[in-house]
Parts: sequence; structure tokens; C-alpha cells
Amino acid sequence: MRLKKTLIASLLLITALPLVLFASASAITGPANLVIDTQRLQSSVIIRSQMFTSKDCASIENNLTGTGKRSLMRFDVTAANRGTAPLVLGNPIGNPLFTYSSCHRHYHFNGYASYELFRVDPRTNFASPVVVGRKQAFCLEDYERDPSSTGAGSAVYTCSNQGISVGWQDTYGSYLDGQWLDITGIAPGTYWLRVIINPLNVETSPIYNPNAPAAIAIPESNYADNVAVVPVTVPSKGNL
Repeated sequence: MRLKKTLIASLLLITALPLVLFASASAITGPANLVIDTQRLQSSVIIRSQMFTSKDCASIENNLTGTGKRSLMRFDVTAANRGTAPLVLGNPIGNPLFTYSSCHRHYHFNGYASYELFRVDPRTNFASPVVVGRKQAFCLEDYERDPSSTGAGSAVYTCSNQGISVGWQDTYGSYLDGQWLDITGIAPGTYWLRVIINPLNVETSPIYNPNAPAAIAIPESNYADNVAVVPVTVPSKGNL
């Protein structure tokens, strides 16, 4: 009887506690570890020209520096969860960490990735980027199995219940809107592309802020593998 009363009292205490607004379940289940695929990033880089108007989604969502003919450096960004527990964000509806995209018709987690272009290697030289992309918002889901994993289960997470399971990876392909840097007007030559996922938690990120709600929502066991830096070539206009 004492055990039963104690259990009931404990349950009442738990239900009386204030809920932490939009807390990530990954903080309870254990650490995820997102690992960016540097090789895929580099092999996927392509330069393309495309026409845009002010009515295009890319313009509406501020993924361009202007309208008309734009030169775009497109690339894939893939992040696998190689931690010990899933990254869980859950239902995005009503969560201020997400923004609903009327163009894409689903919710994006804000500031999930940052894209920058440098004239020199930012790992060995301090320099300001010559191009800074819009902080990318992603729909995080079990998009494809991590090829390095042998024990991944079935896919769990989707755009309506967001997260990344252990052994799975989320990929944003170069064909998608915003999956680029607008390099219109940039001189031809060799540059360095830097992609950071979960940048609010990465100390080398220009927007490092581990106390921000979006950073707290994505705790990881290791942030060292969240950064990819690859050399890229901007061709002359005649080769676009």
C-alpha cells in the first residue's frame, strides 16, 4: 500500500511540473551525432545559370541576391546520425523553432545549416566570406539509410514528425530550391565552400550560440564532424 501511495504521489508530482516548451526528446533518450558527408558535398558541386522572377519561391524565401539570370553553385548536403540515439524534434506544428513554407508546403527547422564561400581556406586563414548563404531551414527526416550503418531499422521520421534515426541520414539534393550559393558577379577562380550543420552549436560557426532554443533542441555528442570545407572552382561566364 505504501508503494502504491508513493507511486501515485510521484505521478502527481511529475504531472504538476511545468513542461519545458518544445524540449527535444533527444535530450532524454541520449545523444545523437550528426556527421556531414564531405565527399558527397564535394562531388555534387555544380555551377548552373537560371532565370528568376520576384514571384519565384527562391526570391520569396530570400535565397537569391537578385532576380533575372543568376549564377548558382549547387550542392548536396547529407548528414547521417551516427550517435547512440535518434535526433527527435517531433511534430513541428505550433513549434516556434519551425517555419511553415507555403512554397514547399511543409515545415522547416530554422537555421539547421549555414553555407559560406571563401577566397582562402577558412581552416587555416582568418578571412571574411565573399558569399554568405541564407541560414538554411530543413525538413529533417529519415531520407535514406546511412551506407556505413549495418543495423538501421525502418524509417521513423518524416516532415510531419521530424528527426533522424540512428543509421539514417537526411539529404538535401542540389536540385532543390535554396540548395545553393548565389555566386552571380563573383570572379572566376578557386574558392573554398564551407557548410556547417547545427551551426548554433559549433564553436567555429559565425552564429555560435549554444544557449539559443534551436541549439538546445539539437544536442549532440560531438560537433567536430558538423563542418565540411571543400575546394571549388568558379568558372568564367563563358563556361557556365
